[in-house]
Amino acid sequence: MIEENNGLENKYNVLIFDTSNIYIRWHFALLHRQSYTNPETFENIETGGISTLVKSFLKYLQTYSPSLEKRAKIIWAEEGKGSKEVRRKLYPEYKNNRPPLDPSLRVSYNIMLDIIKNLSNNMFICQIEGREADDCFPYIINNSRGNKKFLIISNDSDLSYLLKQDKVAQLKGSDDLWTEKRFKEEKGFDNATGVQLEKCIRGDSGDNIPKGVKGIRETVLTPILKKYKNVDDFLEKFQEDDAIPPQWKTKIDENRDQLKLNEQLVHSFEITDDMFDKGLVECKFNPDTLYPLLDRYELFEVKGILQQNEDWLK
Repeated sequence: MIEENNGLENKYNVLIFDTSNIYIRWHFALLHRQSYTNPETFENIETGGISTLVKSFLKYLQTYSPSLEKRAKIIWAEEGKGSKEVRRKLYPEYKNNRPPLDPSLRVSYNIMLDIIKNLSNNMFICQIEGREADDCFPYIINNSRGNKKFLIISNDSDLSYLLKQDKVAQLKGSDDLWTEKRFKEEKGFDNATGVQLEKCIRGDSGDNIPKGVKGIRETVLTPILKKYKNVDDFLEKFQEDDAIPPQWKTKIDENRDQLKLNEQLVHSFEITDDMFDKGLVECKFNPDTLYPLLDRYELFEVKGILQQNEDWLK
């Protein structure tokens, strides 16, 4: 049971990590800087990303928890088995532009998950079959009881639609904190509706989602994002919108089907309570397993830091 928020600014009851999003960036940013060589197979295992992730986890826990006594619950959002296939039933090319997973990343990623499972109490891994990590965030936020504050730890701007003043913030990079207020001031439109509508219209090369309306200019797009709630609202009313030039109305009308498909791909897929309960794995602070793991992969600095901060893990 999480304690309710105590009103402290920039303190949160729940930290949700976008596991693969943050880990993959650290892995490749630190490639060849820190590694371990298996003495039996001579396999070189990259460990820089693991070291940075564990140290960052502790930093964020200590920085953003209300206190040691009321430390935040941690949830690691993971890709579920077959998660891409659900959306590929709608659009077979979904995320098909991504290269195969680098072998060095696969090995180190699995080691990282083993460490997380033994790293701390009050911590969980959320991995739901048929659902992406992004699908987990709205379920966790919308189905929690009490006056809780959530911090999303992810570099993914798509999650900005979840920002809500005094309830949900997002940390990008090491210290780039985004709130609903900051988003509206800098972007000029409502994050709750505009983020997903923008992706439906612009498409997303990272997820291989086609452009909904090719070549649309900022001067045309920005007023649309300010005015309309979603694709259905937009398609119902755009013909009467005098701010949209006639040539763009024609292009929008020609791309109705693509816009509707993009909306299905962009929006989070439903997660039921049973699915969530089945996909939630509880982690435990297990030093008898954790410290030998860190020794095995020569993560001695990380081990020392954790030993000095065990009160935050127990």
